[in-house]
Amino acid sequence: MTTPRRHHRAHPTLRPALGAALLSSTLLSGCAASPADHAATADDVPAATAAAPRTTATPRPDIPFHEQVDYERLPQGFVWNDTTMDLFNPCTDDLVAHYEELGLEIFTYAPVDVDFISDVSWSCIAVDFDRDIGENTQVLGEPISRERILERLPENFLGDATDSWVPGAYYLDYDWTRTQHDNCQIAVDTPRGRVGVTHYGIPDASRRSEHCQLAKTTFEMLFQDEVFLRALYGDNIPLKHR
Repeated sequence: MTTPRRHHRAHPTLRPALGAALLSSTLLSGCAASPADHAATADDVPAATAAAPRTTATPRPDIPFHEQVDYERLPQGFVWNDTTMDLFNPCTDDLVAHYEELGLEIFTYAPVDVDFISDVSWSCIAVDFDRDIGENTQVLGEPISRERILERLPENFLGDATDSWVPGAYYLDYDWTRTQHDNCQIAVDTPRGRVGVTHYGIPDASRRSEHCQLAKTTFEMLFQDEVFLRALYGDNIPLKHR
């Protein structure tokens, strides 16, 4: 199961964080098997898990960093029940301060304990003040892979994000009941877990595509940002050959 661990900079709108706990609980629990039954198998390993080769190229200061990144060579995939994985925390104090520089003012920071695999799901939420009441943008890192979602909650998988330039991105309904009709998440599986952005609003099934586009806008902004990319991938970011 998963349990919210703590909150700070609290804001009345905590539904996205609670939704994370519910979805994580559904995906990560659900069967009373022994730990050995959940050991990683060949079927658990994504097709693309090789780390990107260390680049010796130096970014050029006269060209925007994201234009030099070879996104096709960014490493992808992880084993969802690998307890040794270095899960990415997109909600560190430094990143939260950086998000504010990008226009995302974080109001809720809610790490969620994933008791089933002794890990943490990181979530931080910004309220969209320039939109309707109840509009939120959530940045998260979770030890729940695309394969695990397709196995446990296939109806929540909305399909590949073919409209995004981020390789491997996909859309997800981040509500395990699929009754709220209030969100859309875009995410990608990285060696450090699933990293994604969810956009929430007032429940309205007709706004699904709008939520997806708003989430994609923030997601792609972060994947163009050098600070965010280096926090996620370190210094081993593959650059294009010039």
